[in-house]
Amino acid sequence: MYSSSLVPGLLQTEGYAAGVLGISDRFRDLPVDDSKQAARARVTRSGVVHEQGHRFVLVVEESALYYRVADEDSMAARLGYLLAAGALPQVSLGVIPSAVRVRTQWPREKGRRRRR
Repeated sequence: MYSSSLVPGLLQTEGYAAGVLGISDRFRDLPVDDSKQAARARVTRSGVVHEQGHRFVLVVEESALYYRVADEDSMAARLGYLLAAGALPQVSLGVIPSAVRVRTQWPREKGRRRRR
């Protein structure tokens, strides 16, 4: 999994996920803000990273660690969780430094293709 702008959902804490989902709710001008409940559900599902028998390879751009999407405590908790999750034997977490000198391609995420 690659992300240029956010910590991937599998490694999000509840506060960080609520921040991300809240931004999306406000952007889409949804009538009900259920970002806290959705964040709780996302974190519950992401518990799969702690289960044996799976392997996860995640790569993020360094800038994804700086974008502030939640309060200070949530952002700090997210960094702590990244350190803990990255130490799990089934998780391989890479960070592409902002100062990388040569790129063969610009950071971008691929959109999902719709099945016909």
